[in-house]
Parts: sequence; structure tokens; C-alpha cells
Amino acid sequence: MGIIAKTKSAVVLTGRILNDVLSFVVFSVLDVLDFILCYIYKVADFLVEAEWRPCYCSSGKEAITSSGKILVSEQGESKVVCLTSTKLQLEEISDTLYTRPSLVSEVSKSTVNELKRLKLETTMIQSCEKVKNGTVRSTFTVSSTVVEMLQGKIGGQQSHPIPRWSDCDCKTCTSWTSSAQDTLFVNAQGAKENVDEDVLFIHGFISSSQFWTETLFPNFSKAAKSKYRLFAVDLLGFGRSPKPTDSLYTIREHLEMIERSVLEPYKVKSFHIVAHSLGCILALALAVKYPGSVKSLTLLAPFRKMEQGVVDYFPIYTQLRADVSRSQAGKIEGYLDMVQNRLNCDVNIFHGRNDELIPVECSYNVQSRIPRACVKVIENEDHITIVVKRQKAFARELEQIWNNASG
Repeated sequence: MGIIAKTKSAVVLTGRILNDVLSFVVFSVLDVLDFILCYIYKVADFLVEAEWRPCYCSSGKEAITSSGKILVSEQGESKVVCLTSTKLQLEEISDTLYTRPSLVSEVSKSTVNELKRLKLETTMIQSCEKVKNGTVRSTFTVSSTVVEMLQGKIGGQQSHPIPRWSDCDCKTCTSWTSSAQDTLFVNAQGAKENVDEDVLFIHGFISSSQFWTETLFPNFSKAAKSKYRLFAVDLLGFGRSPKPTDSLYTIREHLEMIERSVLEPYKVKSFHIVAHSLGCILALALAVKYPGSVKSLTLLAPFRKMEQGVVDYFPIYTQLRADVSRSQAGKIEGYLDMVQNRLNCDVNIFHGRNDELIPVECSYNVQSRIPRACVKVIENEDHITIVVKRQKAFARELEQIWNNASG
């Protein structure tokens, strides 16, 4: 028995050593490749836009991003400090956007940063000190040069720079640049007078307001169109809405644009929300922000956390178009808890049985956090056909949900 045990231990140890060596070799090669591609893409940006831009996999230790914002790290999470005319704001961003561990890049950048440190007269210092009640207060010391940069006094940005090489350059996607548009594209239909309530439709990734306007809107009954105002938006970075290259596409930015483009100009007070896929995250955030105004919440193919398949399938879109990643899982969990505890509205969830992108289990996971939510699984439908192939039936279901919520 002793010999067998020793042999087993030796085999296990040998396996671990081989795994460590192989992992080191493979990831070192990938790090070198990543390091080279960063500069290739940087040159591509310069050739197309005549402007150098830092790579998306830049280290979080870099103090300033090209958009004139300070990037710092606090308690293991990345933060961006934005200076407005009146205050400093902290915006949460995805760690996957700006902090990818790379041995090669970290070694090279640490050398450069050490040289810069010797020349800089002022530095930015972040310190966290515990307060008596157990909370943490962040203290920032920022040089005057950084402040001037943030205020646009140094290295000002173009108000409407041309699209990045990774963006679509079609007429539809660039129309916002010629109109100097600073709000979302909104397709508003339905009641014009004597409006009872409003409905906000939020699309998902690689989509636009047309996902709703070309499927559901033509199939709503005359009674519904005379009672409700229907708003379908192109989210920030999608369709005919602005695609600012200096935006971080955070959840906060998305919500602020929805408020500026729909809630405020149309004086929306009481409304229903219908959202699909990743748009469900914004729907939850919006519902939490306006708990007394949301009459019903309808989620199509939502997810409780970022599934690995989604990250693998949409890597470039998660970088350029939204701050929705696995690092945001805690925030999403918080939204679900607040919807359960603070909102009294009805919550309905629809999911296609054949959805291969977001498993049906995700809807049941959401229901586990919001027990009153009603989950309806549609047989033989997938992530898209849950709406596209059954638009008439789904339009009737939505009208029933809104009527029940209003009654």
C-alpha cells in the first residue's frame, strides 16, 4: 500500500509540474501575441483616425486614459474618476475592458512607468481609510495638469470623431454625426392624446429599436395604440443613436441617455418596461431607479449573470458597447434583490426552450431571486424567434400584462 501511495503522489506531482510548465509556455506565447497585437491595432487606429489610442487591454495601473479620465483601482475593482464643472464622479467599469493580466505587458509598462515616475513633479494618490462605522472613504489627490486635461483645456477631443475601425461605417450608423445629435434615436408610436400610460422597449446586443417596431408595433390592437405611448430606443452605441468613442458605455451612461431621450422630453411618469436579452440589465437598473413609476416589468431571455458562452461569443461587442460583464455580477444580483423587496409591479419572464445563447435556467435563476416572477417557456422557439415568429401572439400577451397591471 505504501508503494502504491507513493507512486500515486509522484504521478500527481508530475502532472501538476507538467501542467504548470505547459500553462506557462502557452500563456507566455499568448501574452507576447497580445502585446504585439496591441500595437498593431494602435497603428490601425492611427491610420484610420489620425489619433493614437491606448489598447483596450491597457493596465489598470495607467493613471489617465485617452478620453481624459483618471483610471484607478479600488478594493479590486476598476473605477474611473470623471471631473465635471462641480464635482468628481466615480463610474464603475468592467475590469475586462481595462485590466487583462499580461506578464509581458506588465514588465514593459512597469519599466516605462518607473522612468516616468522620476520625471513627474506631481502624482495621483489614492488611499482608502476606514471610517468608524465600517464604511470606506476614498481620497484622491490629483495634479493640476490632470484637472486641466479633464476639463478639456489640454488635448481637447473632437465632438463627433469618426467611427473606430471596429465600428460599422454605414450611412445609418453614422447619421448621428452629421445631425450633431446628443440623444438616443427614439421611435415613438401609439397614443397622441389622453395617454393613460407609456411603454418603454429596450433591445439587446447586436440589435436596435427595429427589433420591436418591425415585429410588435404593427401587431398591437387599435385599443392599445390609443391607450399607450410606445417608445422603442436605439441604445447608446447602437443603430441610429450616438456612438461616442470616448464613452465607457457604463450602465449609468445608458440610463442617463434613456432619461434624457425619453423620460424627460416626453414627461413620462408611469410606464411599463419590455426588454430583451442584455437589455434586461438596463430594465432592472431602470426599474430600481424608478420603483414607484414602473407598472410592469417584462423580461425576454434574461440572465442572472454573464454566462461564459456570451463572453466568448460577443467579445468585441462587450468591449465597445456595454459595461456588462462577469465583474458586474454583484450589481445585477443587487438589482434583483431590490426589484423583489422595493417594487410592487408584476414581473413576467419569457424564454425560448431552444435558446442556445442564454439557457432557460437563467430565467429560473432570476425567478429564484424574484419569487413572484411568472416564467413562461415557449416551446420550439429560440433567442430571436421568441418574438419574431410569434409577434401577434406576444403582442396580445403584452396587452394582457399591461391591462392586468393597470387594473
